[in-house]
Amino acid sequence: MNEVCNLEDYDILGLGWDVGGWMGNNHGFALAGAIKGTGTIKWPGEPVELGIPKGSSFNLKEIIGKITGRKDVSIGPDQLIIGVDAPLGFPQGFKNFIVDGDQSFDRPKKEIYNELAYRKTERFIYDKLGKKPLSAPFDRIGTNATVAISHARRWSRRYGFSKEPSSEERVKGGIIEVYPGLLKRDKGSAAYQPFNKLLSGEFETGTHYYDAALCSIMALAHRIANDIPHLPPLVGPPELTERILEEGWVYHFPQETLKNMD
Repeated sequence: MNEVCNLEDYDILGLGWDVGGWMGNNHGFALAGAIKGTGTIKWPGEPVELGIPKGSSFNLKEIIGKITGRKDVSIGPDQLIIGVDAPLGFPQGFKNFIVDGDQSFDRPKKEIYNELAYRKTERFIYDKLGKKPLSAPFDRIGTNATVAISHARRWSRRYGFSKEPSSEERVKGGIIEVYPGLLKRDKGSAAYQPFNKLLSGEFETGTHYYDAALCSIMALAHRIANDIPHLPPLVGPPELTERILEEGWVYHFPQETLKNMD
């Protein structure tokens, strides 16, 4: 790695974040870049696994500085897109249930259809791809979700990123929720070959930064997929309803792409 550390040589950079909890050192970060005019993916630096500083939060410039070894990091929504492996929203049904003291629910036919537990995007993934994501309100990933949401809000305010999907006109960068687990058979295995090949054998399977690297690739694919061989654009929401804008969306590769790799 460390092939090009002059970040200005990249058309766009994808920062992948495999989100951990508030405590511990289990946050994986990796940075991928597409070289201007080529669509070639390079890795400008070494991936890292970090913990949130005590009494503080992650500083985006410091994260990129640790990866690249540079202190003069300049970032903005025009060059950087962030792929986050954690829920960036909670189910609308759950939020309504907490606020509205008169609301009640019946037992669903399947757990995935429980609107207290799962968002529309998670039901979409289950129905289309046959995989059931974890539930932010019901599973331990709720801790990771609060970490991710808190930082997405902070970075949006400070740097001007938009959290997608958004009803506003999108900029080149942004913050998207992704699901690297769709790119491999199980949690500890390597990604399907077309994706694993992009990692150049430099990332150790089963680490937090391995999943972060997959998030980086998905972030780049969200913006310049047509310029990168074998990477189709990610699937976004079928429509920008008020519910989807409120709950968020998990961006992922099309069913046809993943089916051909399994």
